[in-house]
Amino acid sequence: MPRVILRFKNRTIGDYPVEIEKPLTIGRRSDNEIVIDNLAVSGNHAKIFHHPKGFVLSDLDSKNGTFVKQKRVKNYLLKHKDVITIGKHILIYDNVGDAKFEPGKENPEASFAESHAADQTMFMDTERYRKMVGRTEPKSSDDGTPANVIFHSGAEGQLALTKSVTTIGRHNESDIVLNGFLAFFAGSTAATISRTSGNYHIRHISGFIKPKVNGIASKESVKLNEKDIVEIGSLRFSFFLSAPPND
Repeated sequence: MPRVILRFKNRTIGDYPVEIEKPLTIGRRSDNEIVIDNLAVSGNHAKIFHHPKGFVLSDLDSKNGTFVKQKRVKNYLLKHKDVITIGKHILIYDNVGDAKFEPGKENPEASFAESHAADQTMFMDTERYRKMVGRTEPKSSDDGTPANVIFHSGAEGQLALTKSVTTIGRHNESDIVLNGFLAFFAGSTAATISRTSGNYHIRHISGFIKPKVNGIASKESVKLNEKDIVEIGSLRFSFFLSAPPND
């Protein structure tokens, strides 16, 4: 099955299947399939959908544009290993579904895109920018501190969710690494916790094991609430928007 690999600052942070029946939506809003929490990205920025000739990348009239091979596109028929740039992130289209990308070696174009993505200009007037900051700047509590998770099994201690996207998986570069026998059935990136406008959502990315929130498994995005219990394989933790209790 084709897939899209999401990368940021030379790290893979997501791996998303591209399905014939359902468009793959990309944007800053939490209801997108691929959530990119960056002010350079529009709420509903772009989508990838099936066409008789293949899969098409379509820009949804975004403010700052969607780029392939450093050229702004509106509707573009994707080819294997095409590199898409949206804001400061790049997405690699894998039509084979099993390729392992090393941007500096197999795909020099991806390496170039990653090195220049941080220099992308965000085109918006000052007043609109201030309004967007006021509306979308992530705040997880009244005092501005990030949400936290406290581990009960599969890991120790607690973790502050300071990133816009926290990765969970068996890959050793994941923010939360899955261990134990059940990790074999999880994806390299099994799930992500994304932060948008002060809200946190957990989403299944790949692998047979889906995250459970309060005992209910889901492959769709689930909003996390105070004291929710999350399980992925042998990993189990509690979620706290406010400061966690001191035991």
